[in-house]
Amino acid sequence: MKNQKLGFIREETAKRFAGGSDVAFPTENHPKFITNSNSTLSLLLSRDGSTVRKIIKCESDGLAGNTLNEALFYLTIAGNLPRRNIVVPKLFGARLIEGHCMELDIEFVDGTEVLGIEDKSTAAFAFGKAAAFLNHAVQCEENWWLPRSYGIGNVLKSKSTHDLEDLLASVSRSDLLPDYQAFLSQADEINAMYDEGYPTICHGDANDQNIRRTEDGSSIVAFDWARVCAGRVGDDLARIVYPALIMKTSNETVELLRAAERNIVDQYMNGLNSERVEAGEPAFDRALVERCAHIKTVALCFGIVPLLRRVLTRLRNSSSFDIRLRTAQAFLELMAERARNLTTEGSNFGMTTAKIEDRYYGSVVSEYDQARAKTERWWLEDAAVRKYLENHKNASVLDLPVGTGRFMSAYKALEMKLNAVDVSDAMLNRAREFAQELDYQDGTFATGDALKPQPPEFESDVGVCMRFLNWLARPNAEMAFMNIAAASKRAMIFGVTYIDESKFEGKERARIEKNLANAHTKPVAEGLPPNGAHSMVLLREWIEKAGFEIRDETLIFETKNRVENKVFYLIRK
Repeated sequence: MKNQKLGFIREETAKRFAGGSDVAFPTENHPKFITNSNSTLSLLLSRDGSTVRKIIKCESDGLAGNTLNEALFYLTIAGNLPRRNIVVPKLFGARLIEGHCMELDIEFVDGTEVLGIEDKSTAAFAFGKAAAFLNHAVQCEENWWLPRSYGIGNVLKSKSTHDLEDLLASVSRSDLLPDYQAFLSQADEINAMYDEGYPTICHGDANDQNIRRTEDGSSIVAFDWARVCAGRVGDDLARIVYPALIMKTSNETVELLRAAERNIVDQYMNGLNSERVEAGEPAFDRALVERCAHIKTVALCFGIVPLLRRVLTRLRNSSSFDIRLRTAQAFLELMAERARNLTTEGSNFGMTTAKIEDRYYGSVVSEYDQARAKTERWWLEDAAVRKYLENHKNASVLDLPVGTGRFMSAYKALEMKLNAVDVSDAMLNRAREFAQELDYQDGTFATGDALKPQPPEFESDVGVCMRFLNWLARPNAEMAFMNIAAASKRAMIFGVTYIDESKFEGKERARIEKNLANAHTKPVAEGLPPNGAHSMVLLREWIEKAGFEIRDETLIFETKNRVENKVFYLIRK
């Protein structure tokens, strides 16, 4: 085998742990994981290091079944996986040896399908997750086998697979399907939200058997045995949050599930970023990770509904049915909320997605600047906005959409009075939490819509609007800009991605103008993100029409196609 990374596990690391181990999964980064006291895991390598066999022996039905489902999952999705020129595990077979002892035959080979998931393979992934839930519910009752394992071709069996439409109706909200259909119709726009993605862990089988408590029981950690550089930021988090929530039988309300979700995200961010910092890589922005996780979690949850229905059907007469039903109902309710936030809330996709950017909340907020390294774009934006705000000490500021208060520390330092406006109550609540952490008492928080004229009480000396216009097609972008500008009495700070067609000539300019026009033809009511940058010619017209002039501008990035992103500082004429 070539001496290259197997995800985060190098060949020499695997050899060091060859044989038995008393940890859950031996990796460089997670040496302290513990397992069930009756479980042992080992990695056995052939003499030349080319073949790895993973053997799990345990008394737990769930762990043995989880391992089999892991194998089934890889086999099921094999045809849907992207290809990468790296060393990855290839599954050849798996079998129950005796009792609950599972044997997997795996070979590491070059250039095969990566054991990770991309956007187009969510259906196959959802099958694996549904199988995990099903297996957990019914236990390991049969000696299941994989194809190519001694020639027996049976896969996951269920004694009860009939559907009950009324049961499905009882575990889902009436608006769940329309929300998901809206989600699918906007798939391209949602995928575009990954513009700052960084390759990260792809979790092979993230059900509750892959979630462990630390030895003192104080926190939850997650592990996987195949970690490769593929997928997008937050993909693996969705694979942890999704099954962890759905498996909880003690949490029966949306509020409790939401709290559990936050706890998992906290542990995930702490663990993931500590690894990246140790490896000399920039830490992930929590806002970006959580946003992507929400997208993936929503997408995955719908794929599981049919098999979830079968699980509940099978358990209909069991003592655990009622509590599982309530849990499933709360889970689907939470997913419906996520779907609405990502798609149709306020009939404005852009309003509900752009504000999710750059949010920091909870216990990590006060130490975020010290503990996390931002992207270069983040730092450039932050420096520009704070520089322009310094011209307005003691002034009032309208931040719309405020999200969770990215610039609140600057407002406090400059003794500014904040009017924080957002369409989402959830965002405002987190912004309030941030204000409390900062002991910032000069903020007013209100629900508002940038696509509507702002009431007199929202009028401020300075208006701040970062990244928001990027998620609006031209009609909505102009409407939002003019409304925020009208409420800004002295100055305005806004960041936007654009292309300046006036810098081109002849056929090239005609082509760019045509592309800009085609990218912004959506009706105002849709409010969908454009397929390209805004027109700088039109931006200048909006600025002039609103009674402002450009006093200064800061370049954030420029692409080879001459698309630019800048933070503009406007002064009223």
